[in-house]
Amino acid sequence: MRVVNRTRKTVLGDKVRTAGTFLPRLVGLLGTAGIEEGGGLWIVPCRSVHTLGMRYPIDVAFVDARGIVVGVLGGLPPNRIGRVFRHARGALELRAGVLAATGTAPGDRLEFKPAFLARVRSEVVEMGVDTRRATEGPGGVVETTVRSPTERNAVDMPISAAAVEAWREMRAKRADRLDTAGRRLLHCALALSLSEC
Repeated sequence: MRVVNRTRKTVLGDKVRTAGTFLPRLVGLLGTAGIEEGGGLWIVPCRSVHTLGMRYPIDVAFVDARGIVVGVLGGLPPNRIGRVFRHARGALELRAGVLAATGTAPGDRLEFKPAFLARVRSEVVEMGVDTRRATEGPGGVVETTVRSPTERNAVDMPISAAAVEAWREMRAKRADRLDTAGRRLLHCALALSLSEC
């Protein structure tokens, strides 16, 4: 996932992993030799972190449910327990020095985007497409129908073969679910009229 500081217009990481279940949250960064450039770990839910058993310092930004930074721990050394941030929803663990380099501080707004969406948006911008007209479809994927600055009407623009294929697969799956749900609803409505539902 890609994490952007919207307030400062800086990228905190573009290879951030998510730890959203018990085991990944428990293990965290233990056993790793370090965090790669652009890497990190988004732990959710989380209000406090520790570096017990780790071999390197980390930066930690605590973020509330609105994406606002409510606390930072810069350069948290190994074998320490960080303080608790009551209003935090999650903790973003990054390489030591990233928060200082990007100027990230409490009150900043962070935005979390799937890496796929970030790549598609950058391709759209490179093509010169008016991204204000691009709409996010189901699952956060940018739809391929966007308005080009050189065209007056909406046109289908091939963002990338992978993006288009993923969007089509997702749309087909959604249509299948809707068809199944629609059939069930119709069957239930008919059965209800016969008192079977």
